[in-house]
Amino acid sequence: MLSKNKAQKKLKKEMRKILKKKEKEIGYSPYPFSDDNFYYQNDASFAKKLKNFISYGLILLMVVFVIYCISSLFVDYTDKMYSSFQNENYEDTIKYSEKLLKNNPAHYDALAYKGVSYRLLGNFQKSLEVFQTAIEFYPDNIDILNELAYCNYSLGYHYKALEYYNQVLKFDAKNVEALYWKGHTLLELFEYDEALESVDSLLRLGYNHTEVYNLKGLLFFNQNKYKAAIESFDKAIKADYETYSVYEDAHLNKIYTLFSQKDLKGCIEFCESIQEEFPHNTDILYYMGDCYSLMGEYQKAIKCYAKASRADPENSWLVAEIAMQLYYLQEYTASKIYAQRTIDKDPENLLARELLKKLEETDLPEAERIVNFVKENYLYLDKVEDFDTKAEKFMSKDKVEYQDIYEFIESIRIEDDLFTFFIWGEYYDEYIDEIEKDDIEYKMLGENYHYLRFDSFTRGISGKFTNTIKNISSTESSNLILDLRDNPGGLLFTATNILDTLLPECISSYTIDRNGYIDTYQTTYDYFPFKHIYLLVNEESASASELVALSLKTYLPNVTIVGRNTFGKGVGQTVFENKENRYIIFLTDSFWNVKETNILGKGVQPDLLVNGTELQDFLNAVMKN
Repeated sequence: MLSKNKAQKKLKKEMRKILKKKEKEIGYSPYPFSDDNFYYQNDASFAKKLKNFISYGLILLMVVFVIYCISSLFVDYTDKMYSSFQNENYEDTIKYSEKLLKNNPAHYDALAYKGVSYRLLGNFQKSLEVFQTAIEFYPDNIDILNELAYCNYSLGYHYKALEYYNQVLKFDAKNVEALYWKGHTLLELFEYDEALESVDSLLRLGYNHTEVYNLKGLLFFNQNKYKAAIESFDKAIKADYETYSVYEDAHLNKIYTLFSQKDLKGCIEFCESIQEEFPHNTDILYYMGDCYSLMGEYQKAIKCYAKASRADPENSWLVAEIAMQLYYLQEYTASKIYAQRTIDKDPENLLARELLKKLEETDLPEAERIVNFVKENYLYLDKVEDFDTKAEKFMSKDKVEYQDIYEFIESIRIEDDLFTFFIWGEYYDEYIDEIEKDDIEYKMLGENYHYLRFDSFTRGISGKFTNTIKNISSTESSNLILDLRDNPGGLLFTATNILDTLLPECISSYTIDRNGYIDTYQTTYDYFPFKHIYLLVNEESASASELVALSLKTYLPNVTIVGRNTFGKGVGQTVFENKENRYIIFLTDSFWNVKETNILGKGVQPDLLVNGTELQDFLNAVMKN
């Protein structure tokens, strides 16, 4: 910078001439740097100034940095915390709240926003820890107590949650949040009456929203009070809601209540009515599939499960249900395919795993399957002479015909057992046709007399029965005439469901197998009481018909049995069916009792004897009574 090149020398010479000329004119030099040191001194001065500037600049920069560091300790992050929370950026909300809490551990907003952010992120344990700290600074703060209660509720600490909600309500008996979640907490603790008090307090305060009625419905449902539950869910559906998911849940809760009430037809109808409103909810289709399955309409069930599975391909249970329906239809190859698909999706799916075990049995020779069926289920197996020899002879056949099966069943049936038998061919076709056509006949007979009749206790009858009874207004002031004449019985499942519709909470019946194991059948709290029930029976009323008659007569004071002594079949049966080869084996497998009473060989005695065979003969006896 200080060396001079030729151009500088020439410029210096020219400048000297100009300066000297000017100096002569005015008498002094007009520029301080007019001597020989002009360039050197100018360059040196500039370097010194530059050096000073850099030195002062560095000092200034350091001062600014120190000021920034000091000032950052006093920056207010409150606005940033608020903004992050408003933008639903809860991680940043927590970060800024922690900066505030470093300077002030008791900063109320920082504690509140940090705790709520953790809660909204689903980290209830962290949220709980924050509010436990907050309550030490603000011991009587209702909002913090509510947050502590909700965190404990969400973590499953229901007694601790209840303790906090009660603290809130001591300060403010009308606190809506505490009343609502106290109700939910008591629901988890099975304290239904106290929970209903919280719900009713909310309703008295004017909070008649979907959320409140939905909670009330759940409280009734968990007590098996299905009619009251449905009324509450209906109110929830019609009310204003704050949370859409709860509004949707109210519909699903009504579906499940109808299903639990055994009103399968009503359940399907309600599902169909809301599908358009909730097109993406696969639970609706799932329930429809379950209803059709219980009604024995397996193809319709498959359609529902398949449609739901297309919308929710990750749900392995839907695929397993399809496999189960195919098993019921005895389409075993297809059933195996769907069961294996289920296991591929979810190796722990219990339904598919159990089904695959059952399907292994279908690979055995037909004769061996029949022998295993008899060996596992026959009530009187220990009384059969030379069972193993007879079984070996039967299984030695390469292919079994109707006659072979008939002869084997007759050979193992003990003489007094009238309820183990074999039907095939056209008789099987007639039997299946009767089942598929079976329906309920219903009509009004005069004022307040409701007449119902069905031919047998098939799978779909119980749902139709419940739906019919449910649609009778004011059953308490009505009379029911249930015609069981010539009804040979059928499924125990159907009989117990019908009893559940007509009886209050009780053990309606129980079965005992050959090993002494007992299965009990208990009715629920909810039922449809009638002013009087008349049961029409005759000598052809048997099995499930007798069970229904005896159980109603035993547990209700207003039941009259009209007709003649029933058949006297106090045993249950299980079946082995081959749809492809068109045959079915009925096998006696258990005794059934009502309060230790068994009617095998005795039947059920009528209260009013009727000798005629026409319906009018029986109705005349009813009207006279």
